[in-house]
Amino acid sequence: MEKTLSGEFRPKVFFDRLSKQLQIPAGANTIVVTHLLQDAQVYLRTLDKVSHILSVIPKPKSIDTTVLSTARTHFTINQSDRETLQTSNIVRDLLRSAAGRVVLFDIGGYFAPLVNDLVDSFPGKLVGVIEDTENGHQKYDRAQPLKVPVFSVARSPLKDNEDFLVGQSVLFSADAILREVGKLIQYLDCSVFGYGKIGGSIADHLSRRGAKVSVFDKDPIRRMAASNRLCKIPDREQIIKQSDVIFCATGGQVLKIHDFRALKPGCVVFSVTSSDDEMDITYLNAEYLAEDVTQHVTKFSSFSNHFYLVNKGNAVNFIHKAALGDFIHIVRGEMIYALKVLLEQPPDPGIHELTQKQRSELAELWLKTFASEPAHYSDLAVGGI
Repeated sequence: MEKTLSGEFRPKVFFDRLSKQLQIPAGANTIVVTHLLQDAQVYLRTLDKVSHILSVIPKPKSIDTTVLSTARTHFTINQSDRETLQTSNIVRDLLRSAAGRVVLFDIGGYFAPLVNDLVDSFPGKLVGVIEDTENGHQKYDRAQPLKVPVFSVARSPLKDNEDFLVGQSVLFSADAILREVGKLIQYLDCSVFGYGKIGGSIADHLSRRGAKVSVFDKDPIRRMAASNRLCKIPDREQIIKQSDVIFCATGGQVLKIHDFRALKPGCVVFSVTSSDDEMDITYLNAEYLAEDVTQHVTKFSSFSNHFYLVNKGNAVNFIHKAALGDFIHIVRGEMIYALKVLLEQPPDPGIHELTQKQRSELAELWLKTFASEPAHYSDLAVGGI
């Protein structure tokens, strides 16, 4: 009997339809780095349906404890941070234990420093890597020449929707944090380092709120695009010295100790990714007195200046769960599609993307599931995590 498809079931149905449509070859193993939040449950269930998940590695700053507890009953969970993963034998042991081919699902280039050595150590076993983020894409690019194919969805047009919403969620969290310390964002001089898809979204949402927005990007073409959207384009030093609020969205350690020394007194610093990717905070505690002002805001004071660092330099939007709606599912769907390509027709080593035709297939499926009203589905037996 056909039933109306409610919003609650749509993600499950999307991935159920996707797995049936793709017909991914059996026998593959996966190691999965992921944000372990509520919306990851159906994604992990689907990945375990089309492959065997050897281990789930949650990103340390984005773990929902309830989801973690549930996931432990279904998967081997390895709570290792990036440094531990890269300096231990965890990944090697997993590859050694795998019966069959292995694909690595990555967020942020966790495996980038290891991947070529892993190919040499386990010839024929590691099929490839699938990377989610621009930050990770850049890390694999720096690891060239690669010895295995890496599929990246970071620059996919299907991810534009998610990145736009990430910018929105960053601003939501930043606004809430600033209000906790008595500041209103629309009255502050706000600057954005990095005018990629997420940085551009932050700047756009700041402008909509009436804030005075400045942008710096090392790419002059991006700076010109920001100017076209009515952002001010001062030089880097001016942004450091004059901004009340700074958003770091580069993935390239844009702030170092000499930048912190030069910040306008009272500046509030936000990041959209991990602190070790976005800024070098190694020497802060040696030069500054750190004082927790609120649960998520730390004041750093020295004789020359003081500033506020939010969420210890980690992604601010994860303070408030970073909900991205249904658009996150198409990005994960693209990663699962890349798994099919790697297993059926692996390309040469290097960085690759899905074709326009393959992305269009995914978009049609997403629209059929999430944008059709009323939507119907005859089989809701798609299970939990």
